[in-house]
Amino acid sequence: MNYVTMDLETTGLDIHGDEPIQLAYTIHNTEDKLLTQDSFYLNVDRDLPAIITKITGTTQATLRAEGISPSEGVKEWQSVLKLYQPVTLIGYNILNFDFPMLQNWINRNSSQRFKYPPICQIFDVMIILASKRNSKWLKLAKAGEVCGIKFNLDDLHDALADVKLTWEVYKTVR
Repeated sequence: MNYVTMDLETTGLDIHGDEPIQLAYTIHNTEDKLLTQDSFYLNVDRDLPAIITKITGTTQATLRAEGISPSEGVKEWQSVLKLYQPVTLIGYNILNFDFPMLQNWINRNSSQRFKYPPICQIFDVMIILASKRNSKWLKLAKAGEVCGIKFNLDDLHDALADVKLTWEVYKTVR
């Protein structure tokens, strides 16, 4: 089993109307060895809200210069999941946000008959942590602090930085 930790940065919080602007992932094997990691921007056909640029640091110019098309992004994501089968998908607030956003994005940008590579299970680190601590859901930065993980707060809201912190939190709660 391989563990795919993923995160999205998006144009907003509407899982039906907004779309990803950055997708990042790491893949670890059962011995916690990092097999690969990547992050890519997606060039979207809409103006990026100023609040998103403020939160993520991503600009419209970045998306134009470095972003790939949504259909290319879907193919990249599908190929990663297929290559590392069998996979467990891990994320922070993945069940309520990232996974539904991802599925809607794939539906809009793929015409393939079988759009979704198999995922054996999904672990939502936010929910696992809250359950183990018998507490409310924490933001990722607070989760890192609670778990005693060193990280740079200024790096968060970059999808790859969030993925790396999510993996470290996951290792403390599994």
